[in-house]
Amino acid sequence: MLTDHQKPSVIVKKKTLPLLIEYCVENKIKFTVDPKITGDEYEVSFDLTDYITAIGLGMALKELKLEPQGLQMISINAIKSNKTVVKARNNGKASEEETSNEQETLQESKNNPSTEEEINLFN
Repeated sequence: MLTDHQKPSVIVKKKTLPLLIEYCVENKIKFTVDPKITGDEYEVSFDLTDYITAIGLGMALKELKLEPQGLQMISINAIKSNKTVVKARNNGKASEEETSNEQETLQESKNNPSTEEEINLFN
């Protein structure tokens, strides 16, 4: 069982609250609604029991343009627009020099393609 701090929650405006409650009732998702300090916002916490329910709820939240608290998500558009190639290192970070060297290698392979360079590039 998850504690209150581990339960997914979302901050909802008063006008969106009925839609979210209706979704939870229709899909039999246990939830708790707590008013926030401002009169227009509410915190809704969900008691999820399986992955399918969690995925469905996530899709519904996305459709309602709501973002769960505590998640730092990067949007797909930001990923698509990012042209930098960053290769993961053992410590999880790559220096700018390493990424610029990789970009130069990519540019050179585009200008002078050869099968050996392409194979080394993707390994």
